[in-house]
Amino acid sequence: MKVTFDENTPLEQYIKSVAWMIDKTGNKKLPGRLFTSIEGLLTEQGRAFPFAPFPAELKHFFGKMGRCYENATRLALSGMELIYCEGYALNQGLPIPLMHGFCITPEGAVVDPTWKDGTEYFGVAISKTFLFQTMNQREMYGVLDDWENNYPVLSLEPERWLHPKFTTNRKPVYETT
Repeated sequence: MKVTFDENTPLEQYIKSVAWMIDKTGNKKLPGRLFTSIEGLLTEQGRAFPFAPFPAELKHFFGKMGRCYENATRLALSGMELIYCEGYALNQGLPIPLMHGFCITPEGAVVDPTWKDGTEYFGVAISKTFLFQTMNQREMYGVLDDWENNYPVLSLEPERWLHPKFTTNRKPVYETT
């Protein structure tokens, strides 16, 4: 079976391969869910964001390693025109992609308050309203991997939580060869 997608970055291919494996190994969408997995959600709604060096004027927002969701949330809710994102990212010092929280500018360039050496980013931009509501309800950082509340974003229409400027609706094409 051959899988083709709109873009071919290594990170995007990794996410889409994981989504494909989850879908093809018998995992089914649970009743009421729009997506089988976080990776499936990213496959259909996510996009690549270009890396940009962290702005020197924001250095006081640079946070501790291992707290990317907290660091990105604080930056996104600081009153600046930055948009909170979650997805996967690659870092020069890591051999595999990791789930990661980061911010983007209104033009879509990455502003990562956790990693100085991130190289590739793929994810979804989340509206500030949904981010704020989720943080208040969950009382912890992070939106996509909310297992305690049964992964709400897998069941909600993307229009309810995606940032309106960065929506997509791409679906992978699976071909049998």
